Amino acid sequence: MAEEIVISNKNKIRVGRLIRIYQKEMGITLFDLIENVCSRQVATNFNKDIPAKNDEFYLGALAKLGFNYNYRHDMDDYILNQCRLLRDAVE
Repeated sequence: MAEEIVISNKNKIRVGRLIRIYQKEMGITLFDLIENVCSRQVATNFNKDIPAKNDEFYLGALAKLGFNYNYRHDMDDYILNQCRLLRDAVE
């Protein structure tokens, strides 16, 4: 059985920012990204850095962008790794 993921609000904001970067870079509209994942209100709040209440939104959006979340690692490690990748790409 997969362990339950609990993403803190602080990390939801961080992951949300990464999602928006990749979503724009890949040319995917926000509403295409959220289709069958959440409501338009959640998406509107997402754009304002207001965290969604459930983790499924973030996991679904990451999956649509081609990211596979490894359930064995905590979210902080995942975020730090993604931030390192972004920093390396910018430098």
